[in-house]
Amino acid sequence: MPERGPLRDLQSMLLGMLGDLSVRRVLERLADSARDLASATEAVIRLSAPDWAPLVVSSSSPERRVPEDGDPPPGADPPGTSPWDAATDSGRTLLSVPIRAHGAHLGELFLTGRGPFAPEVEELIAALAAAAGAAAWNARLYEEAQGRERWLDATLSVTADLVSGQGLVAGRELDLVAGRALAASQSTLALVALPDGGSFRIAAAAGTMPSPTLLAVLAERLPQPTGHAQDGEAAIWLGTDATEGLGPLLAARLGRSPAPGVLLLARKEGSSYTRPDVSAAAVFCSNAALALGMRARSLGGEALAADRARIGDGVRERIVPRLLSAGLSLRQLALLAPAASAAALVEEVSRQLDTAVQNLLQTGELFGTGHLTQGVEAASFSAELLAAVSASADAAGVEAQITILGCTEVVPADAAGRLLALVNEVVAAAGEAQSGARVDLTVSAEEQAAELVVHGEAATARRRIRVPFAHPSSPA
Repeated sequence: MPERGPLRDLQSMLLGMLGDLSVRRVLERLADSARDLASATEAVIRLSAPDWAPLVVSSSSPERRVPEDGDPPPGADPPGTSPWDAATDSGRTLLSVPIRAHGAHLGELFLTGRGPFAPEVEELIAALAAAAGAAAWNARLYEEAQGRERWLDATLSVTADLVSGQGLVAGRELDLVAGRALAASQSTLALVALPDGGSFRIAAAAGTMPSPTLLAVLAERLPQPTGHAQDGEAAIWLGTDATEGLGPLLAARLGRSPAPGVLLLARKEGSSYTRPDVSAAAVFCSNAALALGMRARSLGGEALAADRARIGDGVRERIVPRLLSAGLSLRQLALLAPAASAAALVEEVSRQLDTAVQNLLQTGELFGTGHLTQGVEAASFSAELLAAVSASADAAGVEAQITILGCTEVVPADAAGRLLALVNEVVAAAGEAQSGARVDLTVSAEEQAAELVVHGEAATARRRIRVPFAHPSSPA
């Protein structure tokens, strides 16, 4: 019968584990607790359940932080592969314990030790793994509920903000979509790509940007916008990992037109997306695409009203006065005409001119029913930042990485221009200070100010530059 000490340890471990609301934290606690309870040199957990994000967690004893010859590295593959075979061949003992919950096999816990594990220890580890399986199951349900809530909030807010246009600068609509998707998905990177001939171009971005080379590769790897929706969903998988610290990618179609845009999300290497993420991204993109269409029609209607107003003003202020002047000149000519027939002809032409003036005035009133509005910008602010950083870095001979955070959709054109000029200035200064080095830029936007933070080896000192602006108080 096991001693009271291990049982008390097991009880405290179970209580701590059941209070965790993160799958990763539950498994990390299981790895640490199992290694301590069994006095093992290392514990590795591999989560491989269907519809769960793949996850590997490891824990090593302090004296095992530096691997010895033949030791399996943390996070190594389970038995049957060479590192674990090497561990077994070198005299260490391997214990494998399944992790289950609700009748489903979630993964395996692997322990390595210098000697055999006692049967009572194996029983304790099995009990610990069973409790961890239940705790991981509950944590996953909680994480999914939190994720659904984030996606729902993002979907409702992006739809409302795009339709109302309150505080939104025209041309920044895709910045809004990228920023809300980044926060809702808890991703590292969010890109909005639009069709450009036979490929895509990056139209908006949020998060930490990879290199321009990888951005181009990601754009090339995006699926052609035809025939990818399944079961009414707009989301699809891109199964392979990216590079530069990015893991698997999730792409979702923005709209169902013959050539829709694509929302691309990426998390850090080692993370993944689950099926609920795919479904939530599909719903988000479907609603965002609908709201973008309504926004475009609204701006198009305002632009049409502005054109009509300009036409009406031109008719009333330029054309009508000239026609009236021509009519008066003809009447004066009629008084000087020697023949009655010529006078009658001039009178008829004058009458037709009067009718034309009346018709033009009526047309001018019709076209004048509208008001002027701001035109739609040609590019999103985030796309302008990416282009500015890429061009400046190439010219200065430095490696530049930019992170875009916050509500860049509210940054007006004058503040955006100042920020772009600052970006060019600091990248050029970094190149003068140390050619070939790296400079990191972070642009974050709030409702009344944007901030540029400069750091990295090419920056002589960390700089923080704040650019205030007036927050738009009416629809763009």
